[in-house]
Amino acid sequence: MGYRRSVARGASQRRFWPLSWLVAAAFVVSACSSNPPAPSVDPSSSAADVVISAQNQNVNDVDVFLVAGGQPQRLGTVTAQSQANFQVPWTRVGNSTRVYIRVTPIGGNGVYRSQNLVVRPGSQVSVTVAPALGNSATTVY
Repeated sequence: MGYRRSVARGASQRRFWPLSWLVAAAFVVSACSSNPPAPSVDPSSSAADVVISAQNQNVNDVDVFLVAGGQPQRLGTVTAQSQANFQVPWTRVGNSTRVYIRVTPIGGNGVYRSQNLVVRPGSQVSVTVAPALGNSATTVY
């Protein structure tokens, strides 16, 4: 009896072997496929501008900077408990490998620095300056 079970199991395994290869191949093909590229935007048009929205929940006014390629660019001031939007021409961001947001409170201590951001023409960046500066957050859409 033990012999028949092993033969039956071996035959069963041989039948499912091609099926397992087919499933594996389907996973590989789906993993290698990519989404179609986003429609291109003319980098010199205003549609390519990066919009940075800063919401300040802190008790201090803050200065907001965009740092691209190591060069800080002051965008402006956001008063306490308010919001401001800044429009940055794509040509100022370009193909910088390191882009991040830096926020410094006026009359206060500390600095918030976002993680490095991946921005594309037309990206929208949302910065929330928290009451405790270290709890601030940045999101790219």
